[in-house]
Amino acid sequence: MKRALRIALAMAVGIIGGTASSAWLARSAPFRDIMGRMCNRGRLLAIASGTGVYEADVPSSSAQAIRAAIRLRERPALSPSGEYF
Repeated sequence: MKRALRIALAMAVGIIGGTASSAWLARSAPFRDIMGRMCNRGRLLAIASGTGVYEADVPSSSAQAIRAAIRLRERPALSPSGEYF
């Protein structure tokens, strides 16, 4: 009886833990980017209302403009005196 209870408890913990970690992982931008590349959707460009926008979803000129804007945001801006904004 105790063995069956332990097995059932271990299964319940595994199911709950797996569900929680998969929900967390599905919201992760790096994971979604990797999955987008694996599924031939291209790089993840943005997440809007929980939905990923990939390179395959937008025309190539728009995708290039979005990537350029992202690159500009990632670089720190310097003032003329050399200080960071």
